[in-house]
Amino acid sequence: MRNGILLWGGDEESKSIFKLQKQVLRVISGISSRTSCRQIFKDYNVLTLPSLYILEVTRFIKKYKPFMAINSDIHKYNT
Repeated sequence: MRNGILLWGGDEESKSIFKLQKQVLRVISGISSRTSCRQIFKDYNVLTLPSLYILEVTRFIKKYKPFMAINSDIHKYNT
């Protein structure tokens, strides 16, 4: 699920993938569709899709931060 998540993880369509992720966990754990999955994610040590997206964005920023310009370095005037 991590493949390309930086590109599509913030998209509105990722909600349907998150719903599918929850559905799969419900089937694996044998709980009903009306039961919360929050604890199941913790029990199985699985990151939710939004959490996985945040993790990958954070890793990306940490890796490429030296190459990112700060606005004050680009523009020398106050706005």
